[in-house]
Amino acid sequence: MLKEHSKLLDALISSGHSKYITLKYQTNLSLQHNLTKYVNDYRHIHVSISLDSAKEYNDYLRYGSDWNVIDNNIRELKQHKISISVSATVTFLSILRYNDLIKYTKDWNIYLDYFILNTPDFLSIQHLPNKIKDRLMVEFRYYDDIYNVLDQPRDEDKFQKALKYCIELDRKQNLFDLFPELKEYYVDNSSRPIN
Repeated sequence: MLKEHSKLLDALISSGHSKYITLKYQTNLSLQHNLTKYVNDYRHIHVSISLDSAKEYNDYLRYGSDWNVIDNNIRELKQHKISISVSATVTFLSILRYNDLIKYTKDWNIYLDYFILNTPDFLSIQHLPNKIKDRLMVEFRYYDDIYNVLDQPRDEDKFQKALKYCIELDRKQNLFDLFPELKEYYVDNSSRPIN
């Protein structure tokens, strides 16, 4: 994003030091980049991408991102043999489409790492409805940390707070259009504060 960054990379090449340097970037990969032009000048380039799902689900979860741009950038990086990993945050919404991200990263042979969101607590997978949690506990039975959080007692008020929070943030897409399995659980109580 900084013009000075390219100048620094060019200066390191001119100095002869770049061949000993590994570049590592943490990014949402939503902007065009020029890393591919440095592939042959640096020891190694690694890009860690922050994604929470794939396709339109990632665009919803990370408002402002554009999956088509991200996907094209990933394709370009892979074509130039830049190593890539993905870091995901597991929330009460992202877990519902997490298998899409798992499939995408497997298809591209990309390492996927994740962490389970624990704050704000109301967005935790712990508070999903039991029927949904039961299904997810089967799907993620080999992910001990996810399973253990799903297995904790839920709080209906926190779950309703999470739904209301998302509905209030809805802009281009509607929560229930993308996650229709949640609609039946929503209690529309407009006078209920979300503190």
